[in-house]
Order: sequence, then structure tokens, then C-alpha cells
Amino acid sequence: MKYSAFRADVGDYDVFECAAERRGLADDMPLVKLNRRSPIGVASTSIGRMAPGRTTLLGRSQVPQGSIMPLSRDGLVALGDSGWALSSLPWWGWALGGIAAGWYLKGASK
Repeated sequence: MKYSAFRADVGDYDVFECAAERRGLADDMPLVKLNRRSPIGVASTSIGRMAPGRTTLLGRSQVPQGSIMPLSRDGLVALGDSGWALSSLPWWGWALGGIAAGWYLKGASK
């Protein structure tokens, strides 16, 4: 059976095949168990069916094929896996950066 996972960084789908699973035409898929993490429901990015066994990457496609897997987070980390970002700076880091930028610009204007 084929599975597709959306890749937000490139806007297409990775297509996989799971040889461990075979379904006949018009067979019903089992219900997806959703973990509710907020009072308003489940995030759409976490909904999908995981393959029951090992998958083989078949390639990429502009349209999904088979069953949809949860959103792939590959390629979405801006600065690697370090987790460092400008938004993680404390308030005093921004203040020191502003003072340094002002001091530099004051010296550049003379």
C-alpha cells in the first residue's frame, strides 16, 4: 500500500510503499486514533495514518498517493538541529544588541 507525507519546505509529497500491508479494493481502513492535546481539538498537522511496517521511499509527487501520513517536519528547522533562533534571545540580549547597534551607527555618522 502507498503512503504520502507532505513536505512543507518544498510543497510536495514524499511517497512511500509499505510491503507489509495489502488491502483489497473497497476494504475499510481502520479508524485513526487521535490524541487530543488541546481543548479545541487535534492539530491538522498531526492527523494521518502511520504505516504498520517498514516503508520504502518511492519518490516525490505533486499530489498525494494512497493514505496520508502526518506532516513531515524535514527541512523546517531554519538553523539546523541546534534549536537556536533569534526569538530565543532574552530581553537583555535584545537590549545589548540595540545599544551596540546605536554605538556603531553613532561612530559611523562622524
